[in-house]
Amino acid sequence: MLLSILRDYEITPPAGPTPLTTRLHDLIKREHEEAQAKGNLFPEIEIRDLWGKILDLPPGPTIESIALRYECGVNPVWPMPGAGDLLSTLRHEGLALGLISNAQFYSPMLFPALLGLELPELGFTSDLCIYSYQHGIAKPDPGLYEILRMRLKQHGIEPGETLYLGNDGLKDIDPATRLGFHTALFAGDDRSLRLYPDRDELLPPDAILTHLKQVAGLLNPVNS
Repeated sequence: MLLSILRDYEITPPAGPTPLTTRLHDLIKREHEEAQAKGNLFPEIEIRDLWGKILDLPPGPTIESIALRYECGVNPVWPMPGAGDLLSTLRHEGLALGLISNAQFYSPMLFPALLGLELPELGFTSDLCIYSYQHGIAKPDPGLYEILRMRLKQHGIEPGETLYLGNDGLKDIDPATRLGFHTALFAGDDRSLRLYPDRDELLPPDAILTHLKQVAGLLNPVNS
């Protein structure tokens, strides 16, 4: 697939016996190890920089297009049932919406591609959208949650007035709970649900949901 993408851009793959995808994964691993050696326990890479190194190309639209097409091919995603309806309900309620995402530059593009609207049109507040690649750290690093806490405070919102919804007990629920957010674990999709039954130190969620339509039932306690 990658060779086909490169042919579309008339790019000759760098010589060498190691497949490009293996080189990419090895480079990601090396970048993580170097960051961890410096004390960053949960590092995040900037995928455009790595593609530039692998292909020996400068930053720009070509690198971004290659990275985007490759990601779509190897990691297809889909919206959860009811996601559009939930966001419409929350938007009309006038609630501040944000997110913390282990993301790359293309991650915000998923929303118009899958839901037909840009993030602001869906009701998200720009400065409440925290992307790991912009900060060099990834979930479950508490630093991302601290950034959200501080930005919410600038909007006059405290953690105890906030509901954090996630599908991962380690990367979502535990760090958000430790900072005082109300939390709900989304358990409506077996493919994305991440439970850690052997990690007794992880804090539990306040609620467990099996469908996004159940979120609305949690909002009044949070806002009261």
